[in-house]
Amino acid sequence: MALFRALRSLVAILACLFFLAVVAPISLYLVVVPWIALQPHRRHEVGLGWVSLIARFLVALFRFGGATFKIEGAINCKQPGVVIMNHQSVLEVAPIVYIMNGLLPRFVARARYARGIPTVSRAVGYLECIIIDPRRDRAGAVLALHNAARQGLDHCVMLFPEGHRTKDGEIAEFRPAGMTALLEGRQLPVWTIVSDGYWHFRKVKDTFFGLGTVRGHMKVVECVTSPENPEDLPAFIEERRQTMIRELAAMRAEAKN
Repeated sequence: MALFRALRSLVAILACLFFLAVVAPISLYLVVVPWIALQPHRRHEVGLGWVSLIARFLVALFRFGGATFKIEGAINCKQPGVVIMNHQSVLEVAPIVYIMNGLLPRFVARARYARGIPTVSRAVGYLECIIIDPRRDRAGAVLALHNAARQGLDHCVMLFPEGHRTKDGEIAEFRPAGMTALLEGRQLPVWTIVSDGYWHFRKVKDTFFGLGTVRGHMKVVECVTSPENPEDLPAFIEERRQTMIRELAAMRAEAKN
């Protein structure tokens, strides 16, 4: 049985890689790009539809490999706001599509994903991600978020305030500069999502034989309005982290029962 689960997982992951490397680019250049060329005013709509289909298909393949996903709550991304979530694994990105109603958010994405990776880089473009490179230029990363906020957030922006995938699944210290840049000087709804069950699978190589043990749980915990006074932002951001810590503990206690 263990061998069967491992082989099932391997087949699913190989199918995911084939889909991303071959099927998705074919659909992109045979359908999406010509469609946008004929109707350039629908670029955003068509591009986001393609990204959503990719995410849903990947989740279906994960499930074929034995993974399960429990999704609780929904967010209307058509309105301006900020969505934050803890970050454990590459596996948790695709299921986000089942929480975001109406429109996928703008992600805060690292520069290395913005070019040179055919399917992923094109998705980053269609999502109108805010591109940052904090390792090389931390000040520039914060400035990019400031500029995005100054131009106006016409729909939700999503970021991982820990700044990276955690190694033990616990909530790491926040890197608050990004949230501060988006929220400073304006009041916006802030949604908090807590995710668990993925941290053993931080990278793609970790998933090859283990999809059958993935028990993902993703929950919209709260929506609160950010403070008007910038001096109150540090405490506000730390409150969101403490909320994540409490909810993660509650989710794990529930899973044990």
